[in-house]
Amino acid sequence: MRPTSVWGTRGEPAAADDTGLSRRRAWSAEQRLEIVLQSFRGTEPNTEICRRNHISEPTLYKWRQLFLNGGKSFLADTGAGVRALVEENQQLKEMLVDLSSAYRRLAPPRRTLLPRP
Repeated sequence: MRPTSVWGTRGEPAAADDTGLSRRRAWSAEQRLEIVLQSFRGTEPNTEICRRNHISEPTLYKWRQLFLNGGKSFLADTGAGVRALVEENQQLKEMLVDLSSAYRRLAPPRRTLLPRP
């Protein structure tokens, strides 16, 4: 589960750039999520997960904490947030109905095209 842009085809780190410094690994959100979920499952030690994915343990624990904080903020705001979205959705639907009926009243009548002889 290594980022393809940084790692070679055989699992070794990609070559260094022109400055001689290696590039920083870029993990997608899906890759980070999968690594964090592997850690939470507890089927293998975190050290093994880190070694296999070439990340440090502090990085894994930072990702886990970010994941938990995101879940905590979502759970704290779910009720009010969902209600606000439902109300806004209803208002937008009502506005669409009003605008559609106003357009039908004010639009010029459609001309029908006659078939060509």
